[in-house]
Amino acid sequence: MKVPLSWLKEFIELPTEDPAELKAVIDMLGHEVEGYEELTIGWQDVVVGKVLEISEHPDADKVRVCQVDIGGSTEQIICGAWNFSEGASVAVAVPGAVLPGDFQIGRREIRGVVSNGMICSESELSLGDDHSGILVLDGEPDPGTLFDELVELPDVVFDLAITPNRPDMMSMMGVARDLAAHYGIEHRVPEIEFETVDGKTNVEVIVEDHVGCRRFTAREIRGVTPGRSPLRVRHRLRKVGVRSISNIVDVTNYVMYELGHPLHAFDVDKIEGETLTVKRAAEGETMVTLDDVTRELTTDDLIIYDKKGPTSMSGTMGGARSEVSEQTVNVLMEAASWDPPTIMYMSRRHGLRSEASTRFERGVDPQLSDIANLRASAMLARLAGGHILEGSVDVSTEIVPAVVDLRVRDVTRLLGDGFDGPYIAGILERLGMEVTGDEPMTVTVPTYRPDVTRPADLVEEVARIHGFDRFGATVPTGPAGYLTAEQRRLRALRQSLAGVGLNQAINLPFVSEEDLVAVGRSDEVARMLRVKNPLRDEEGRL
Repeated sequence: MKVPLSWLKEFIELPTEDPAELKAVIDMLGHEVEGYEELTIGWQDVVVGKVLEISEHPDADKVRVCQVDIGGSTEQIICGAWNFSEGASVAVAVPGAVLPGDFQIGRREIRGVVSNGMICSESELSLGDDHSGILVLDGEPDPGTLFDELVELPDVVFDLAITPNRPDMMSMMGVARDLAAHYGIEHRVPEIEFETVDGKTNVEVIVEDHVGCRRFTAREIRGVTPGRSPLRVRHRLRKVGVRSISNIVDVTNYVMYELGHPLHAFDVDKIEGETLTVKRAAEGETMVTLDDVTRELTTDDLIIYDKKGPTSMSGTMGGARSEVSEQTVNVLMEAASWDPPTIMYMSRRHGLRSEASTRFERGVDPQLSDIANLRASAMLARLAGGHILEGSVDVSTEIVPAVVDLRVRDVTRLLGDGFDGPYIAGILERLGMEVTGDEPMTVTVPTYRPDVTRPADLVEEVARIHGFDRFGATVPTGPAGYLTAEQRRLRALRQSLAGVGLNQAINLPFVSEEDLVAVGRSDEVARMLRVKNPLRDEEGRL
């Protein structure tokens, strides 16, 4: 997972911004940093300009003459793009500026009219692939402001390899939370500010499979205007490797990376019968997903249906029939928590590995669903207009956090001396856990940490935050080793067999059904154990 430092800093005031030092800290916390990229500013002397007046060129019908305020002066610039009007804020490369690729900007005459600089597009600034028009800036930045200040550059992007047992780390907030525990400082959560109007969505949500769907939240935003996202949102998504699509889709991706909870936006007016039902598919059913591929479903697939049939593959990919488009007016924002094994098997079966399924198959906190929904709904209302309906849908099962008893001796037995109750409790509380009692301590684990279920897990957390590098090197003690009679006989047998030219092959106990059929053992397939979570499909039978 990619983590831009500029985005991370929204959640935590780091004591250092040195990338090498932060890499060492994150590595020590148990999250491998595969590398980091330092992003630099690829231009010089690009400023914010405000278009004051646009007129026709006297001798060319494909370009226009613009009068642009660049702070302190008004410059005449000829531009061939037509996607902006008077009053727009734009990025201006003034004479003497240098653009990516060492492209020098100067004054030039175009059919008798002088152009003092250039109005830039995203592609010309290497901020994106869009070269269909110039870059129109959001809001009203002051003319003359350095464009560098609007795009969070320079920056550092860390590439983290998150282990499967830490779904909470697949977000900016999760990384900030772990770093805050390490440094002993506070971290911030996004402020969610929004207004609602009276009413509730007419869409009814029915959950028939409460094992597969632990929580389903939905909120309707009416009267949205689909369009491009602001530059800041597009640029942040680009840093984490996500292509900007539209403000509606970008919001769901942005909040997923921010909070770690995937979301899906339905076009309300495309939901047949104003009903969504979560249930297992019928064998042989088909549906067309967002990538325009027809999928054949099985009874193991968990699907969201409307009255017409399958409309979304839960936690994996939405359906083409209810996808948002440029014509979308009303959006149903869905944030649900799905059963990890169900999503893992379904995504593998259909060859659909997505950022959403990667998170769901590790386990997304059910307590986060409505928070993520609120955050996305508020952000969408701000970026695309529209009104959030006051009433929401929330179908859930009981969510009980894990409670683990921990004794000081559990810690000292594994980590050595030097740990007492208050110190241990302080570390666990920094990780968001609630600690009561003394001996044993009763620790309530937050639901975003499904990997912590036993005392040894808590000991590991204490070791992580205490710092693995602070443990001294010791030589283990114990009785002298020796070979048992059985081990001596086995070793002598191996040496004898090797002496006559034989080689030993140690085979894995896991095989595939195809291998069994190939050796004429197809009759044994049905009674052999099926591995619930095989590393590979070729090793699915024991």
